[in-house]
Amino acid sequence: MKDSKTLRILFAEDLPTDYELAQWELQKEGIQYESIRVDLRSDMEYMLKDFKPDLVISDYAMLDFSAKEAMQMARAYRQDMPFIILTGSMNEEIAVDCMKMGASDYILKEKMKRLPFAIRDAMSKTENIKAQSRIARDLQRLLLQMQSLLKSIRQGILLEGNDRTIYIANEYFYQIFKIPADINLIGADCRYTTEESAQLFFDSQGFIDEIEKTIKSGIAVLNVELALKDGRFFERDFLPIFDASGQISSWFWVYRDITQRKRDKVALQDNVQRLQYLFQLRIIIQNAASLKDIFSQAYKLLENIPQYQKYYRFSLLIYDEKAGGLVNEMYYSPGKNSVGSVQPITMSISGKCFTEQKPIIINDCSGSDLIPQQYVESLELKSVLAVPLIHQQGIEGVLRIDNLKYTSAFSQDDLKYFQLISEHLAIYILNSKLAARQAESIKELEASESKYRNLFDTMAQGVVYHAANGEIIDCNPAA
Repeated sequence: MKDSKTLRILFAEDLPTDYELAQWELQKEGIQYESIRVDLRSDMEYMLKDFKPDLVISDYAMLDFSAKEAMQMARAYRQDMPFIILTGSMNEEIAVDCMKMGASDYILKEKMKRLPFAIRDAMSKTENIKAQSRIARDLQRLLLQMQSLLKSIRQGILLEGNDRTIYIANEYFYQIFKIPADINLIGADCRYTTEESAQLFFDSQGFIDEIEKTIKSGIAVLNVELALKDGRFFERDFLPIFDASGQISSWFWVYRDITQRKRDKVALQDNVQRLQYLFQLRIIIQNAASLKDIFSQAYKLLENIPQYQKYYRFSLLIYDEKAGGLVNEMYYSPGKNSVGSVQPITMSISGKCFTEQKPIIINDCSGSDLIPQQYVESLELKSVLAVPLIHQQGIEGVLRIDNLKYTSAFSQDDLKYFQLISEHLAIYILNSKLAARQAESIKELEASESKYRNLFDTMAQGVVYHAANGEIIDCNPAA
């Protein structure tokens, strides 16, 4: 099978015959490439900048410079440059040296047939590393967005690990507990800060005892009212956060100043609960073993968000090119079971959301031309929100939420919240696909090497590989 991309390969080799042999092996295996050979250090430095190679293949030892020096120059030019070492002889010292240098692979010149497979493997690994780096950057950006969201909330947020180490404390937490800004709570033991903060409350010891009791119970406790000595009143929530195995990994505390309680109490409380489930979603799906596991965990979490437990139905649709549309692998509806289906992207609100790559809100389904009225009646639809699963410039599918009781059920806060969830899901769906592709590449490489070995072992002609000193390296049964 021929490769679609033309590789630019820079050879550091002082023997033209070995260079020609390598070229012949690449051509035989259908590698599309352009190459240049250098045997001087100065030429190597120049060609890295002028030729701009995708890959460097170097002899282990040359007259003017070595593979180690060549790698240093290549990695100085591009840190993730794939680098393969060719050597005329191999012993344990050379093998260890190649590994220490960080070479992508090392190949005996007598086994040049492995070179095409090594090139494909090195390029595949490099592409996967680049993709994983992009995902890591995006996850960091999302974490910063969540921190920004925490900063904007007018509630004191405290996240501590099950060892009582403080992970997060937002600015408002500092303000309402009158903690000086120059004191850093992150990494501190929450037991000590609890004892200091307890002096603000009328029942100082009761404040400490109630926290210890709540943590031991491991059960969510909401809306606990607390009286302070200065006349203020706080309301406190406690929410345990579970990891993928169902064990409590951290504690989520929320403090609200309700002295001047207004109608916005419910809206503020909703935002905090949403954040708790967003943290839990991130913890759960990053440990998902497969795409199906991501679906299962996402549905399980969505159906348990308190604000969306009644009158809501969720559909997670993933684009499948082979199926020719959006695939509804799993379908959640309270009290109902539905069979998975495929929706063409030219139809429905989900298809429009996918093709336009932007969210769609239908406030009143009875007056919408995007949903056939027979579906509105049979599915009892009142209002619908569809959000694209977008990562960078790529779209993975659509998250659709139906409300079965109220028109105009979705606010701008709902839209922002589900957009954040959708972006998390898109990243982990892409990561799962990359992992599957990498596993498939490894299988193909192993199959190719097995095929070559079988051909070698079953040849009628005797074949012997030996080193330059005459030592036999390998031979087939016919030999």
